[in-house]
Amino acid sequence: MSNVRIATLAVIAVSMGCSSNDPTSGSGECTPTATRVCMVNSLFDPATLTIQRGSNVDWVNDDPIAHTTTSSPNNPAACGTWDTELEARTSNSVATVRMNFSTNAAVTCAYYCKLHATPTSGTMRGTIVVQ
Repeated sequence: MSNVRIATLAVIAVSMGCSSNDPTSGSGECTPTATRVCMVNSLFDPATLTIQRGSNVDWVNDDPIAHTTTSSPNNPAACGTWDTELEARTSNSVATVRMNFSTNAAVTCAYYCKLHATPTSGTMRGTIVVQ
């Protein structure tokens, strides 16, 4: 049994007033934080996020196209696995997913958008470093 619990706590559409009329880029409404990754311009921002064990991480899709957050099959077992699709941003909503990273040891977990990258190539890849 894995010593990490990765749980999807919520996949929600959050009502936001997106001000951009440009359908090819993010609205600029999402701001990365210590526990938030923004999907914007088909990139994860930040590409590497360092968190404490037991922390939640939120992925927010601020793009007008769908994305996923998908664990790499090359990860250590302690990372667990996940695969969640986030719908495209609309003028009234932004899709968000929250996951919890609980582990007994420090671990580095890679992830990617399976619609726009692979586990080993492409620009839409990221890393969660659990300390």
